[in-house]
Amino acid sequence: MRIASDIDGTLLDYDYIPGEIPAINWPLIRQLRERTDRIVLITNQGGLPFGVQGSVRKDGRRYPEPEDFVERLGYLVEALKVEGVRVTHLQVCVFHPKVTIEAVGQVASRLAQLLYVQHDRINWMIRTGKEWRKPHPNMLNFVEATIYYGDSDEDEQATQAAGIEFVRVERFFGGKMSFKVSCGSLDTMQLIAERGYKKLNPRSHKWQVVDKNAIYEIRNVQHFVDDEGQPYTCADLYADRNLDEIAKAKGLL
Repeated sequence: MRIASDIDGTLLDYDYIPGEIPAINWPLIRQLRERTDRIVLITNQGGLPFGVQGSVRKDGRRYPEPEDFVERLGYLVEALKVEGVRVTHLQVCVFHPKVTIEAVGQVASRLAQLLYVQHDRINWMIRTGKEWRKPHPNMLNFVEATIYYGDSDEDEQATQAAGIEFVRVERFFGGKMSFKVSCGSLDTMQLIAERGYKKLNPRSHKWQVVDKNAIYEIRNVQHFVDDEGQPYTCADLYADRNLDEIAKAKGLL
């Protein structure tokens, strides 16, 4: 049995700010410790070439660079070590279809130098081709993983293609997405999330400006069949801040 895991949103916090100390998913690490004392890390890091290019996200934050990834990796390796789990292999795919080949090459070169110096005890490989990026199963197949922990559909698709067991982990935000906004049909929750800074006002049932900087996440998607045999899907919507309190302060509720 060879257990492997994703990193961002699984063992470390998702949607992180580069340079900040990462939040660590200690409950999952302790759960892994019950199954193994060795682990393989497999991760897409397609954001790194954007960082090398100097690109800025829509919310104004910079994209991570190789130094940011290696720093976060160091925190994770130490956290696993504390719980008696050793990282034996690391597979990193830095390809992204919307960046230049030159940027991918720069990332691979810088990342190799950093990993060689700071993580020479880990058997690491940097992948630059699109065929290595999840949901392709190649990174999982290369390390002969038999179980993979992940938080995304592409993680699950990779395991299905590899023919191995997938363990779905609820996306980990490190406490940053801890405020439940609403629940209801998946379509409605997606509409709220896509509008970003707007939220359905339960009093007037109109869209109201609450906080343009809020970040949303859909969780707990569940599929049902009604009394007439028609399928429907429900979900919960969470945000990184207490929108109810913000709405009350603005007199919207």
